[in-house]
Amino acid sequence: MQQVKAWLEARNRLAGVAVTERAGQMPDLTRKAVAEGHRNLLLLGGDGTANEVANGVMTQDVCPSEEITLGVIGVGTGNDWLRTLGISSNVGSALQLLDSGKVVKHDVGFVTWGENQEHSRYFVNIAGSGFDGEVTLGVANQKGWMAGTKFAYWKHIVRSLFSYKRTQLRLQVGTEDVEMEALTLAVGVCRYNGGGMMQCPDADYSDGLLDVTLIGKMSTAEMVMRLPMMLNGSFVKLPQVHRWTGEEVRISSQPEVWLEVDGEVLGQTPGVVRCLKQKLQVLVPAL
Repeated sequence: MQQVKAWLEARNRLAGVAVTERAGQMPDLTRKAVAEGHRNLLLLGGDGTANEVANGVMTQDVCPSEEITLGVIGVGTGNDWLRTLGISSNVGSALQLLDSGKVVKHDVGFVTWGENQEHSRYFVNIAGSGFDGEVTLGVANQKGWMAGTKFAYWKHIVRSLFSYKRTQLRLQVGTEDVEMEALTLAVGVCRYNGGGMMQCPDADYSDGLLDVTLIGKMSTAEMVMRLPMMLNGSFVKLPQVHRWTGEEVRISSQPEVWLEVDGEVLGQTPGVVRCLKQKLQVLVPAL
């Protein structure tokens, strides 16, 4: 924090600082900053912080969200959103983008859930369900020294591999209507989640489409053996993997399963995921 503040102050580019004391405060702080006239926002945090800032931008009513530009200094546990954007997790390198980067248009995902779709949340990276949701729930409830670390994520991946019960999942993507026993589902604006796993390897954050990856029935032994393939996206070649693209995805299941976005637990199915084309501006490397 001090390095970033000193860098900005030395260049007379610091208009104000907002610091959260707990999760859930950033949307309000973001709306306040926009209301005060700020249109260039630099966020310091991880995927959860980015999600909260994006929700603040999308729910303010002062100006179109497309007029606001986000810069990112990644100091989170996973920094999965940054991987797709090509932004270094090195603070000094990320700061240089404020001088050398370019502004790109970025899609925003929008999830509604509940029996009457009464709950909603925006996201910038990936929405997950099934196994993904179960792991995220475990990480969110993690206590002690492991909380907030990559160790917590991998711990709950391994634990869930042996405890998670497959569910009967129904997906509607465009004209496709599919029902099958499924392990996990990823609906991506971007490519990575889970601390570097490439669940949506072909996702393009500005094309107005969601990339959908569904992993069907798979034994625990094969799941363990195939896990390294998630790191480079090669798992999509497996026969149990099914993929689609679309502007909207409807999800239901029996029994209900957890939904998550950008590593944040939401609630349980049914849910609907939509893509809002190029609703954000983000600063990324020029190359």
